[in-house]
Amino acid sequence: MVDKESLERIFQNSVKWWRDHYKEKGFSSNPQDYLDCDAYRSLAVIGKLDKKGVSQLILDNWDEIPGIGYTSLLKEIMGDDFFTPDEMRGKIKEIRAYTLGWLFRYLTE
Repeated sequence: MVDKESLERIFQNSVKWWRDHYKEKGFSSNPQDYLDCDAYRSLAVIGKLDKKGVSQLILDNWDEIPGIGYTSLLKEIMGDDFFTPDEMRGKIKEIRAYTLGWLFRYLTE
């Protein structure tokens, strides 16, 4: 397991790199364009090493994560434990609220 300070540093740097990648891509209708980068993969790896720690960092840095990338990232980290209901597809506000609620519940278990 990674110590908390190192985890936070890696997380912050990776989020910054991911935002930069996101901006470089401009507009794309293909979500994979935003996820296909080392920064995203780094976040997924550290997330799998410390699910609770990275989940807390996602929550703490919610507005720093580009687009709705947090849903893809949580799915990557949590596997089948996290999903957004099909009926929410395309409803950004509902997905945000659902994901925040899921994170709160997960972190207080």
